Amino acid sequence: MSRTKKPRKAHRPAWNGDGKKVHQEQWRCAAVFGPMESIVAGIEDDGCTLSTLDGTPVFQDALDGEWYQIAPSLEGLIEAYELHSKTHHRDLPMRPLRVFATKLAHSMPLQESDIAEVRASLAALRAESMQMTVAYARKLISTYQARVAEESKKASDQRSASH
Repeated sequence: MSRTKKPRKAHRPAWNGDGKKVHQEQWRCAAVFGPMESIVAGIEDDGCTLSTLDGTPVFQDALDGEWYQIAPSLEGLIEAYELHSKTHHRDLPMRPLRVFATKLAHSMPLQESDIAEVRASLAALRAESMQMTVAYARKLISTYQARVAEESKKASDQRSASH
């Protein structure tokens, strides 16, 4: 190899995703909010959701094709964004989403005002997400997953201690 030609250095992305914002990779927001927005649109159009034989509302994730319960998935989304709002002192509209999840979990009727508030909440969360860096979004997800794992471990420890 001649002196003028140096070997190329392998590209190693920075630990923070090169500081990319989520709005630069909009498929990430679509993966999170797309299913919830389609659920709301389905309720607006048909007045109902898909459900299991026992009446539990479910949705199919477009990325992995798996079926998930709506209420627990929505609760997870809410808790993750509450964690974000606490750490960054942001006031995010979570109440309409909590009401929506509760009504779906207990098969309660939804009003048009509920649906409008849920749409506004999802839009606000999507806008908030667009300003996050990809690394921060990953960290937020892993923090939430660790928190859930810790809570389930505590619950199983308490159950085993009570027996």
